[in-house]
Amino acid sequence: MSNIAGKRLDAKRRNILYACVLLAYVLFNLSFILCHENWRDEAQAWLLARDLSIPELFEQMSYEGHPCLWHLLLMPLVRLGLPYISMNILSLLIMAAAAALLLWKAPLPLPIKILALFGCAFSYFYPVISRSYCLIPLFAFMMAHFYRTRREKPAWYGLSIALMVQTHVIMLGMAGAASLVWLAEAVAGYRRDHDRRALLLQGGGLLLPLLSLVLLLLQISAPQASTAYHFSMDKLLSLPGRVLSAARKLFSILPAPLNILAVALAALFCLWALIRAVRKRESTLLKAFVVLALAVAFQFAVHVLIRPSTNVRMFSIFFIVLWFAWVSWPDIRDVWLRRLLALALVAMELVTYFLCPWIFNEYRYPYSGAMDCAAFIRETLPEETIFLEVNEARASALLPYLSEDYVFYSPRDGEPVSFASWDREHYAQTELSDYESIRDWALALDPDCESVCLIVTATDDAFEDHLIDVLEPYTADAEPLYRSPDEPMLTDERYTLYAIPIA
Repeated sequence: MSNIAGKRLDAKRRNILYACVLLAYVLFNLSFILCHENWRDEAQAWLLARDLSIPELFEQMSYEGHPCLWHLLLMPLVRLGLPYISMNILSLLIMAAAAALLLWKAPLPLPIKILALFGCAFSYFYPVISRSYCLIPLFAFMMAHFYRTRREKPAWYGLSIALMVQTHVIMLGMAGAASLVWLAEAVAGYRRDHDRRALLLQGGGLLLPLLSLVLLLLQISAPQASTAYHFSMDKLLSLPGRVLSAARKLFSILPAPLNILAVALAALFCLWALIRAVRKRESTLLKAFVVLALAVAFQFAVHVLIRPSTNVRMFSIFFIVLWFAWVSWPDIRDVWLRRLLALALVAMELVTYFLCPWIFNEYRYPYSGAMDCAAFIRETLPEETIFLEVNEARASALLPYLSEDYVFYSPRDGEPVSFASWDREHYAQTELSDYESIRDWALALDPDCESVCLIVTATDDAFEDHLIDVLEPYTADAEPLYRSPDEPMLTDERYTLYAIPIA
């Protein structure tokens, strides 16, 4: 009886400790959220959820290049009229759920869990900067949690993989590798046991990721129509040199000597684990290792062939490695191999502490100038003002802070615009390319128009530069209506508003 009571007391103390760690994690990231100004990528998702129906949202995903699950989760927040910050709160809640899974369910040592939670991979980037990436840790940990019961409860493991498919295209490698390994395992099990019922159960579970993949392909059926799509044959022809260049850049991101230590420990563990798994036929460890290798290789291929990865995308590899450690830890019988894995995890986690020390500037400086500029518009300029954008993507960051009565217009076609469409045909248009065309357009909208409010931001192409140049006679000596303060800022989202006279 005393042993049972002692175990209950230990469990109670452990739960209290985990709850305190989770609370500290939530409060730490909430302090960032309360200081954070959402930027254009966050605004894009919010505006898509606000302005599109579900069929329109599915169609838009070809231009976005990733699934719409995140936007579907945002839709209730927008349609219920909740404030813009609710998007960040949702990200934090999702990450808190992932943190709870890690704390209570992962078989890893507590120091490794705590180090993971408060590094830049787990804190700030995913819970604070609100984007679809926050779904990756939750579904990766669900995959890890249901991994050991995939034969008895295949639907839960299959659902976890299916949900991972709907997070971001960079996670297709992990979802695909996990599905293929599971399929091979199911076929091998049937050949060994001839258990048709077990095979059908595994097949039912595997059907979920397959259906999810079909749904994803329907959403991104024409990525080449998007300006965000950068694949070309030149990239294939120059592949060897670009692979080496990308590898050097990724390696140089880590501060020395941690980069050497982390890579050396990871390489040593992988080599040792692979040799042991092959020689001793430890198939469980080998299966997890195959998923890890294919998932990371896929991400590197996307980085080289399609679009270079930012810190946010590279942090997803951190959660793939945590998944591997979670599912393989109980099966590592070699004490030194387990210690080596622990050292590799600690080194990887410590690296995230050094990658982005500037995040604490969030407390001191604005992340984006959008919120302050929108506040000026809301307090100073009437809703019937005609607003003309220079850069659609950057100007869109203002709109979630304003009521829907404020209308911004695109210089591409002179039509109202909220989110950036990323449509190549749209960006090929140059309707409002000089003062005369802008004047005629404005008077057609409002015959009594006296001025147009030009929203000037950083530019991304030659047409935007040209538009600023042709309007320079009306802006060079004019006092701007508003200019973002000249102070440090964590993004390039600075705004200047000019009143362009319509004579």
